[in-house]
Amino acid sequence: MSSYSAGLAIPFLIAALGVGWVTAIIRKYSTAMRIVEIVMGVILIIVGAMLFLGTFQLLSRFGLFFNFGL
Repeated sequence: MSSYSAGLAIPFLIAALGVGWVTAIIRKYSTAMRIVEIVMGVILIIVGAMLFLGTFQLLSRFGLFFNFGL
């Protein structure tokens, strides 16, 4: 049980130690991050609309040409 607890806690402790570093990076690239947020939001809306309308199947056919090693 203690190894399970340690395995669960270690990623959270590492994340807590890196919060200051990540915050500095986010502040440094805040303009770029805002643009990325907007672009990804638009892509998310487009994919959602495609799923709702059933047109996402057109894109899924092209997935056969890519070998992702799965």
